[in-house]
Amino acid sequence: MANRKNRNAQRVFIGIGIDVPKLGERYFCYIVDVAEKPIFTDRITGLVEEVMYIGSNIYKIATKRSMYILRIVND
Repeated sequence: MANRKNRNAQRVFIGIGIDVPKLGERYFCYIVDVAEKPIFTDRITGLVEEVMYIGSNIYKIATKRSMYILRIVND
């Protein structure tokens, strides 16, 4: 049983976004998918529950089941 995956564990993703996410809204971003080789894949998150500015346009975004570390790359 010790090797069983915890289905309630929060998943963590690294990626990029265009705008700063807003609480209570879904967010469109690109995350790094490393299944075989690193590629960016698009993702729409669940409802954003937390937005924390880390610095240098990097944000931590939390949803109910996932956490994202995102670099915001707006003009």
